[in-house]
Amino acid sequence: MTVINLTPHEVRVIREGHDDLVFPPSGNVARLSMNELSTFDYEGIDIPVDLVEFGHLEDQPLKSQGTWYIVSLPTALAVKRTDFLVPYAEVRDESGRIVGCRSLARSI
Repeated sequence: MTVINLTPHEVRVIREGHDDLVFPPSGNVARLSMNELSTFDYEGIDIPVDLVEFGHLEDQPLKSQGTWYIVSLPTALAVKRTDFLVPYAEVRDESGRIVGCRSLARSI
């Protein structure tokens, strides 16, 4: 079994009573296609309005038997592949920063 992390962050699965599982970023990031549509003025500041094309993943990895890919939740919900996993049940530190998750999940 192979797990490839297509997020820009380390994914740490925290397991009570066991060592954590750590999936380092692969260097490739699964990103949804985005295009700037326009801007609007808010108190003299231009705010960009982007078009996010759900379902179109830039540089989509090929499916491979025995390989799972960790991606962001928006990517998994948009693309709906059975080999995409997302960090689930986040664990936060005292500052509220995410330090890991309790499991991985699939969107379909």
